[in-house]
Amino acid sequence: MAELSFAFDEQQQAVRELAARILSDKVTPESLRAIEDGDRWLHDDAWQAFRDAQLVTIALPEAYGGGGLGLIELCIMAEEIGRHVAPIPLIEHALACDAIVSSGSEALRSRLAPLLSV
Repeated sequence: MAELSFAFDEQQQAVRELAARILSDKVTPESLRAIEDGDRWLHDDAWQAFRDAQLVTIALPEAYGGGGLGLIELCIMAEEIGRHVAPIPLIEHALACDAIVSSGSEALRSRLAPLLSV
């Protein structure tokens, strides 16, 4: 019987490292305190950095402008978001995009483009 390995592959490790680097750079105690004291819950700088790195669309099929990766990579990033207590809507965004892609409606899929640049 073959031995099972649950180790992340190189691509998954690269996703983890990129997410961790972005969050370490952007999500500081000071920035979290400023968000807590302000009237917005979103960490704009971290979210923009995830967008710039195309991490927000990593789990979407390439045919729809995504990275073509999957749930494991999304979970890897969610773990890093939790580790840094980063208030960014990655999971919500990914679920909304996935619902649009899997809905089967081309009319609805045509509305996906604005979400890819959110």
